[in-house]
Amino acid sequence: MPLKATGDAAGTHRFKFRIDGYAPSNIKTVTGLSLKLDPIITKTVDHEGRADYNVFAGNKQFVGTITVVRLLTEDISWYQWFEKTRSNTNAARVPCFLEVADPRMDGHMTARTYVFERCMANELKISDMNAAQGAAVDETLTFHYTNMLIEPG
Repeated sequence: MPLKATGDAAGTHRFKFRIDGYAPSNIKTVTGLSLKLDPIITKTVDHEGRADYNVFAGNKQFVGTITVVRLLTEDISWYQWFEKTRSNTNAARVPCFLEVADPRMDGHMTARTYVFERCMANELKISDMNAAQGAAVDETLTFHYTNMLIEPG
């Protein structure tokens, strides 16, 4: 099945987001994907007394934050996950996946999968509502993860 046929809000997205096997529909954006290393900065003095700085790659930063936005629907699974996190953090930690389609295959093959380990809901936010503007209502879920893996399609 093409990844674009998963109920994405714009219908043109080539990705699918899953929380512990559940793929919510109407996803608009996923932001915050990054891998970082802690820098190790050393300062020494050379033979002439001048400061000499060096930067080395340190440990990988393991805690990251992802934000997912979707159109508001009758689906309350994000709220249920948020409440589960509040009552039992360890039980609420689940894997999340972001599959990105290969544009050369018209969305019929996954080019890459991002795996977020031990995800925990951090914030659930509903967008402002203004009848005069007629804008759609969004639901935003922010969560922390302990590690991100990148797998080929």
